[in-house]
Amino acid sequence: MKAGTIRRLISRTKPSLNLFTSDGKVVYVDHPESVLVSPGLIVIARGANGTGRVLKDDELIFLNPDHIVRVERTRRKPLRRVA
Repeated sequence: MKAGTIRRLISRTKPSLNLFTSDGKVVYVDHPESVLVSPGLIVIARGANGTGRVLKDDELIFLNPDHIVRVERTRRKPLRRVA
Protein backbone atom coordinates (compact mmCIF):
# COMPACT_ATOMS: atom_id res chain seq x y z
CA MET A 1 0.00 0.00 0.00
CA LYS A 2 1.31 3.50 -0.76
CA ALA A 3 2.30 5.80 2.10
CA GLY A 4 -0.11 8.54 0.93
CA THR A 5 -3.02 6.12 0.96
CA ILE A 6 -2.13 4.95 4.46
CA ARG A 7 -1.86 8.57 5.65
CA ARG A 8 -5.33 9.37 4.27
CA LEU A 9 -6.86 6.24 5.82
CA ILE A 10 -5.39 7.07 9.22
CA SER A 11 -6.63 10.66 9.05
CA ARG A 12 -10.15 9.59 8.00
CA THR A 13 -10.40 6.63 10.36
CA LYS A 14 -10.58 7.90 13.90
CA PRO A 15 -8.85 5.96 16.66
CA SER A 16 -8.43 3.03 17.01
CA LEU A 17 -7.41 0.88 14.06
CA ASN A 18 -5.53 -2.23 13.02
CA LEU A 19 -2.83 -2.40 10.36
CA PHE A 20 -2.60 -5.81 8.70
CA THR A 21 0.83 -6.74 7.32
CA SER A 22 1.76 -9.05 4.46
CA ASP A 23 3.19 -11.67 6.86
CA GLY A 24 -0.14 -12.00 8.70
CA LYS A 25 0.60 -9.83 11.73
CA VAL A 26 -1.81 -7.22 13.05
CA VAL A 27 -0.54 -3.97 14.55
CA TYR A 28 -2.95 -2.11 16.83
CA VAL A 29 -2.88 1.71 16.69
CA ASP A 30 -4.62 3.38 19.61
CA HIS A 31 -4.29 7.02 18.50
CA PRO A 32 -3.53 8.64 15.11
CA GLU A 33 -0.92 10.91 16.72
CA SER A 34 1.14 7.84 17.58
CA VAL A 35 1.79 7.12 13.87
CA LEU A 36 4.42 8.77 11.69
CA VAL A 37 4.08 8.04 7.96
CA SER A 38 6.89 8.82 5.50
CA PRO A 39 7.28 7.55 1.92
CA GLY A 40 9.58 4.69 2.97
CA LEU A 41 8.78 4.05 6.63
CA ILE A 42 5.90 3.95 9.09
CA VAL A 43 6.73 4.36 12.78
CA ILE A 44 4.13 3.46 15.38
CA ALA A 45 4.55 4.36 19.04
CA ARG A 46 3.28 1.37 20.98
CA GLY A 47 1.34 2.34 24.09
CA ALA A 48 1.81 6.11 23.75
CA ASN A 49 -1.95 6.73 23.61
CA GLY A 50 -1.34 10.24 22.28
CA THR A 51 0.31 11.46 25.50
CA GLY A 52 3.45 12.84 23.85
CA ARG A 53 5.74 11.25 26.42
CA VAL A 54 9.31 10.20 25.57
CA LEU A 55 9.42 6.60 24.35
CA LYS A 56 12.09 3.95 24.58
CA ASP A 57 13.40 2.19 21.47
CA ASP A 58 11.55 -1.02 22.31
CA GLU A 59 8.24 0.87 22.28
CA LEU A 60 8.50 1.76 18.59
CA ILE A 61 7.30 -0.40 15.69
CA PHE A 62 8.89 0.17 12.28
CA LEU A 63 7.04 -0.96 9.14
CA ASN A 64 7.56 -0.60 5.43
CA PRO A 65 4.41 0.84 3.79
CA ASP A 66 4.65 -1.76 1.01
CA HIS A 67 3.98 -4.53 3.56
CA ILE A 68 0.69 -3.10 4.83
CA VAL A 69 -2.17 -4.81 3.04
CA ARG A 70 -5.22 -3.51 4.93
CA VAL A 71 -6.27 -0.85 7.44
CA GLU A 72 -9.41 -1.46 9.51
CA ARG A 73 -11.20 0.41 12.24
CA THR A 74 -11.49 -1.57 15.46
CA ARG A 75 -12.76 -1.21 18.99
CA ARG A 76 -10.48 0.50 21.46
CA LYS A 77 -8.63 -1.89 23.73
CA PRO A 78 -9.44 -1.37 27.39
CA LEU A 79 -6.85 0.49 29.43
CA ARG A 80 -7.20 -1.99 32.26
CA ARG A 81 -8.61 -5.42 32.72
CA VAL A 82 -12.14 -5.58 34.05
CA ALA A 83 -12.55 -8.08 36.87
